[in-house]
Parts: sequence; structure tokens; C-alpha cells
Amino acid sequence: MRMNKKAVSLMLSYVILIVIAISLAIGVYSWLRLYANVEEIDKCPKDTALIIQDYECSGGYEINITVKNKGLFNVSGFYIRGAKNISELAAFPLKYSEEVYDADGKYEFNNPLQPNEIHNQVFSYIDSHELKINGVKKIEIEPFRVQEDKKVQGKTKEVLCDGATINIEVDC
Repeated sequence: MRMNKKAVSLMLSYVILIVIAISLAIGVYSWLRLYANVEEIDKCPKDTALIIQDYECSGGYEINITVKNKGLFNVSGFYIRGAKNISELAAFPLKYSEEVYDADGKYEFNNPLQPNEIHNQVFSYIDSHELKINGVKKIEIEPFRVQEDKKVQGKTKEVLCDGATINIEVDC
């Protein structure tokens, strides 16, 4: 019995080609898995909601804001920023105390705000030259929660509730 050597050579080349393709696919997958962050990101529960119930502008570059937790979960605090124009992104942080200045506009409640609970706080924009000249025309509040870290048991983590961010037009 005589074998066709060309046919064996052709079949062997296809097998080697398939092995190389599968090896490359496994290599690329392994590299991408290490390179890309595929871990689940901690998020706020869907029914987290904070609203600005009332605001009052006062002299001296201050604004008195009343917030209410309209969600189903506790809220630990919020980031507050102002804008000099309604159409602009709220980028100027407001501060709540002369002693405490957070460059990000972070305000944390002493105790987490329970559902349907109301909190009142005075914020200042005296340190923002842009807002002092033009006044505050828009306020953005982005709530956050301090909740258990899913990766490290017993550790807590601040989680932004980006889906619950609110913008309100004001005239101060």
C-alpha cells in the first residue's frame, strides 16, 4: 500500500495551523484578562435618592440647603458643587465650614441620613472667585454611601451613587 506524501503533509500543515491559532487565542485571552479590570464595581442600591427640598440664598456668599432622603437606603453624605451658568458643568466645590475645607466639596453627615429624614446645612462659595463674581446658578449634589467592601470582608468603602446625582437651578 502506497501513501500519498503530499496529502499527509497538507493535513499536517492544517493541524499545525489550528494549534497555532488556538495557542494565540489562549495567549491573547490570558493577557487581556490580566490587563483589563473585569472585577465588579461596587454600586449604590438602585433606590438611593437624595433631593434638595429647599434652598435659601443669604448674604455673604452663602446658601442654606435642605436635603431629604427620598430613597429606601441610608445616605452617608454627598458631594456638592456649583456652577456660574445653568448650561455649565457644576465644577466649583462648595464648603460647609470655615475650619473644614474639602477641595472636592464633600459633606458627610454625622450619622447616615435615614429614609425620609431631612437635614439642613449652610454652604459657602466665598473661596470661588468665579462664583463670587457671577453667583451660583446651578447646584449639583452627588450622594454617596459607606457600605461593606465586597472584596475585603469587614472593611467599609465609600461608594458614589452616580445614578442619583441631581442638578437644580438656583439664583444666588
